[in-house]
Amino acid sequence: MAMELKFAIRAALLGGMLAACGNAGGSGGGSAGASTADAGARSSSAGRANGGSGTGAGLAGATAAGAAGESGGNGGSLAGGGSGAGGGNAAGTGGGGGSAPAAGTTPLKGLAFNLSGSSCDDLPTLGVSWFYAWAANNPCATVRAEFVPQIWGSYKDRPGVATPATAVAKGAKFLLGFNEPDGADQANMTVAEAVALWPDFQVPGVLVGSPAVAGQGSWLPEFMMQVSAKSLRVDFIALHWYGWDAGSCNDTTALEGKIKWAEQWQRPIWITEWSCRLQSADVDKKFLADAQVMLAKHPLVERYAWFLSRSSGEFVNAALLDASGKPTAIGSEYASAPAFH
Repeated sequence: MAMELKFAIRAALLGGMLAACGNAGGSGGGSAGASTADAGARSSSAGRANGGSGTGAGLAGATAAGAAGESGGNGGSLAGGGSGAGGGNAAGTGGGGGSAPAAGTTPLKGLAFNLSGSSCDDLPTLGVSWFYAWAANNPCATVRAEFVPQIWGSYKDRPGVATPATAVAKGAKFLLGFNEPDGADQANMTVAEAVALWPDFQVPGVLVGSPAVAGQGSWLPEFMMQVSAKSLRVDFIALHWYGWDAGSCNDTTALEGKIKWAEQWQRPIWITEWSCRLQSADVDKKFLADAQVMLAKHPLVERYAWFLSRSSGEFVNAALLDASGKPTAIGSEYASAPAFH
């Protein structure tokens, strides 16, 4: 969602990269409760990231493509479940294709984190398993939670933006694509500009997230069609959603609609920004609780990250922590949610 607040936050966060623990998973299958097609899409993604022969992009032929990716790529499910990484990384063993991973090993609950006005202590306070900061550099390198780097925008004309190779040079196993390229005050890129840079994202052993669009218009469908035509990988779909106006967080209908829209590509989904704007604290807390139930019904949703730990102004009632770092009512709800799945 294009907005000046987010632009100001992210503009200060561009730089180098220091990655924390990554998880490429084993050769095992999909997340607990996932359909066979879901597990196939995940295995295919990991197989292709590690140089395998899985050719399916998780589209209509997700099941067959996943089998090909698993047998050829030896890379395993995005959801993990195996020990070690395949495709030329450290050898390890995992479960059979499509089987559920061991409980509590796959990162789920994360945070879209801005160090300005916050603290690295916010991450363990909220019990998150991963986070990102709209940049390639890790602002909290001593925290145990996994840091996932992002290429915010075009590194061709934005000097502060790292290249994909630089962003993952210290061992990151996941990489987030451009930030709201469909927004004039965000990455602001045409589909052609993004596709031209996408070959640089094809780093062996690294699973790549799509550009995270603000809306549900033609930008991402056109991008996905063009990269598919060029046989370029997109291993998971990153998306943003905000309850922007009064009443939009009264239930989870709009958020679920965005998820269903993203499911058309039959890849794992990361909700890398979501929150409620200008809603009451009670509405926000109930929305978060209801969303946990709803998300569990969508096995392709692999990770999510609430927008900011501390906030003020339009998002003050959605802040997970108060100014002193203590959990708010909604923050206690978030902290009690499972960090892994």
